[in-house]
Amino acid sequence: MLWSEQFSKICRPVSRLTGTEWADSKRFIPLGTSAEPGLWRTSRTPYLKEPMDAATDKTTEKVVLMFSSQVGKSEALLNVLGYYADQEPAPQLMLQPTVEMAEAFSKERIAPMFRDFLGLKGKLEEGKDGRGNEKKTSATILMKHYPGGYLALVGANSPAGLASRPIRILLADEVDRYPESAGKEGDPLKLAVQRTQNFNNRKIIFVSTPTIKGSSKIYNEFEGGDQREFKVQCPHCGCFIKLSWSMVKWESDDSDNLVEESVGIFCSECGSKIRGPRKLNPDILATGRWEVANPKGRYRSYHINALYSPWVNLFDLVCEWVDINRKKDRNGLMEFINLKLGEPWEQYGGDADLWEYLLKRREYYPAGGILPDGVLLLTAGVDVQHDRLECSVYGWGTGRECWGIRHIKAVVRMSCRFSGILNGQISEEAYLF
Repeated sequence: MLWSEQFSKICRPVSRLTGTEWADSKRFIPLGTSAEPGLWRTSRTPYLKEPMDAATDKTTEKVVLMFSSQVGKSEALLNVLGYYADQEPAPQLMLQPTVEMAEAFSKERIAPMFRDFLGLKGKLEEGKDGRGNEKKTSATILMKHYPGGYLALVGANSPAGLASRPIRILLADEVDRYPESAGKEGDPLKLAVQRTQNFNNRKIIFVSTPTIKGSSKIYNEFEGGDQREFKVQCPHCGCFIKLSWSMVKWESDDSDNLVEESVGIFCSECGSKIRGPRKLNPDILATGRWEVANPKGRYRSYHINALYSPWVNLFDLVCEWVDINRKKDRNGLMEFINLKLGEPWEQYGGDADLWEYLLKRREYYPAGGILPDGVLLLTAGVDVQHDRLECSVYGWGTGRECWGIRHIKAVVRMSCRFSGILNGQISEEAYLF
């Protein structure tokens, strides 16, 4: 290659393309790696546009994706990886739960990407370390060099590959499957983040389906962000609503078999049916937008479930749900909530303290005589004990909804004075204070 060509290649201006613009113009999905091979179209999964653009812009530092399965999160991760390899060459690291998973992802997804992507063909320096030195074949599986940067793949169960390696782009996939500690090295996720400290324009992307609440890394990360929810517009009332499992309804016949045509998603505002038993109407998906639920979040975090997937039949999800509940399959229910709904599993044992569960559901409202909205009537009851009176005031609303307004305790002190013995009995005088 001529010196001038090499110079222009290395010193070209920073790309002005967004991540989705790059993917729509250069991404090609190879046959055998996806259910829909061919040219990439972001319009097929509109909910991926904002997260991919945030992961490739010049201002956002951290992006957290708490996604269910079958919504294209791995494809989004590959788009981000390819963008930085082509448009802004930089050191990248992809962290997978195990070394075996990292090798499989490299062979099955990354190798075809560099072979077929329009902007990546011919860039991969197979079998070399970037200086022209031959390396072992196994090293090329976990280390990919391209002009201006490299991609290192590391297993979270063996994070020795993180040592002394500066990283600008961190892509952490399936973080809830990482071990809490990998031997003497410590938490692999924290170690990986530390590798990005030297870059003021670093990117940190966490992607995963959640597991158990309390120990789920991705859920904790999602809670620390601005908790964005994808809402679509109801074609009947025009309201923007979040698709949730509570909106899914169905009917059964006399033999307790599901009636397929009765399955649907019904608007939480107007009650109209907005989705039938099959795949989601692309026109409804195209109306969607991300809305921030926690404005105080320190970074961008996104959540979406399989109800938005353009590849999932709603009837199949309902059949799976009904079958799990008929069998009382606890593990199956946990997998459904984690993988299909993209929500953490909250576990309670048979001897769990139920008061803790109720405590978490507390609602706070002002004290000092200010009644909550909805209170129509006040009642008071007094319990008489040997040393006190206890009075509780409750507010009541429609549907027998009840609020605890105030609790008062009055102490009764008994002072006894013996006045003598009269007719063989002891008399006493009691005083109430």
